[in-house]
Amino acid sequence: MGNKPTSLEIALYVYGSPSLGSHTGFTRKVVPLTTNLDLISQELFALTTSGGDEYCGTVIQKAVDQLLWTNEDNDLRMIFIAGNEPFTQGAIPYASSIAQAQRKGILVNTIFCGDMNEGRQSGWWHGAQLGQGEFMNINHNQAVTHINTPFDQQILDCNTRLNQTYIYYGEQGKLSKERQEIQDQNASSFGAGNVVQRGRTKASKSYNNSSWDLIDAAEEDDFELSTVDSTTLPEPLQKMKKKELEAHIAELAATRVKIQEEIKVLYQKREEYVKAQQKGTAEGQLDQALLQAIRKQGEAKGMNFKKGE
Repeated sequence: MGNKPTSLEIALYVYGSPSLGSHTGFTRKVVPLTTNLDLISQELFALTTSGGDEYCGTVIQKAVDQLLWTNEDNDLRMIFIAGNEPFTQGAIPYASSIAQAQRKGILVNTIFCGDMNEGRQSGWWHGAQLGQGEFMNINHNQAVTHINTPFDQQILDCNTRLNQTYIYYGEQGKLSKERQEIQDQNASSFGAGNVVQRGRTKASKSYNNSSWDLIDAAEEDDFELSTVDSTTLPEPLQKMKKKELEAHIAELAATRVKIQEEIKVLYQKREEYVKAQQKGTAEGQLDQALLQAIRKQGEAKGMNFKKGE
């Protein structure tokens, strides 16, 4: 609301694989609601798919019941569910699950992986209508086209510099820093376009790592540097006095803001270039539809979205 910073939490469920077992409704909670976007990325890259029944009503009900949703009126609560089987499968009717979501103020958005008309006929459109969300479809067999731009390498270079502004701390700090770099590598394995998109995410307010990064943690009102175990810091910083470390954190924080602003400007130039060159290619279709849904539903809650966020 207004200028108040937004905290983004994401959870991840997998469903429809026979290996999950019928006793679970072929569903599994992979990650509960978390602000750790690198963890979400890690688990997404680790997922494998196999054919099976997709019990949409079941997985929606589990998400509604199992996750620790907020109850603030102005908070935006959303479910995005994707699949390519009929939305009507399973013992739990999707209408009752969505009604349960609605009672908690949770919007349900559906993504059918296939022909739009088939998605309409097999319940995906109706699910979105009941959930007061958006119905989307993608061609899951179509390769995404990446349009190279003069700004891509600059964004990649910025991302490399951005990584150097993180100071890990705590028991899981070093592991979390390694996870950050591994997810950059995972994105890179799918092409430059994925790294560019990841760089954009890391330049946004939604990418917050206060649980393991001193720069983000120092922005929290209740953070006390004196409570940090110095032995969990990178070795060159372990013997720094408090004032020295505070000055180092402030310097890196300023550097990070500068790099993030560079990325936002470069990404905006990239989008303008792609828009001029796109002419019907597949790039940007799903991600733009998702962003439009989030913006539309967020603005209905009174949220403001800055350009580039």
